[in-house]
Amino acid sequence: MKYLNPHNAILELERLVSSKDSEIKLQANGGNSILLVCKPSEEINFINEIKQFEDSKYNIVDLNLLLVEFVTKNKEDIEFYFEHLPASLDRIFKNDLDGQQDFYHLILDKIIKAFSNHKIPVVINTGAIYATHFDMLSLMESKVILNAMLPAVFLYPAEYNQNNQLEFLNKRIASEYRCKII
Repeated sequence: MKYLNPHNAILELERLVSSKDSEIKLQANGGNSILLVCKPSEEINFINEIKQFEDSKYNIVDLNLLLVEFVTKNKEDIEFYFEHLPASLDRIFKNDLDGQQDFYHLILDKIIKAFSNHKIPVVINTGAIYATHFDMLSLMESKVILNAMLPAVFLYPAEYNQNNQLEFLNKRIASEYRCKII
């Protein structure tokens, strides 16, 4: 698979989100997400390119900043889980059992805020979720994104393996089910 350079990838993104038809949902099996694929070594160049368009129609959701915010606010709880419940570490980041804000819902809140401002959320530094026990598919399948009037964009550092399968951070096979891939 040929990779686009950052500028051409953003132009393709612009074409896709500006089209009036339902190309995204048709090619994403009813999903409403775009994976903007870049080689991990090129991620910073893609981030710099997308930042040039941020004020116009995009709202950047930086997962590195959100993770730091989440850990800072929940330091005691995180330490407790690591010390007393190491088999339940997944509850730190995505926990539907109690009412406490988790990392997953913090991300969704930022995406909702972008949509409410009539902007397309562009989620960057997605490698921050690699060890969180949830993946982007759970975000892409959230009702927040599926029912939005605008698509969500995920900058996706990945490469194609020998079997032509996309691998997130060259480690995990990507789910291509609910997204349009650029």
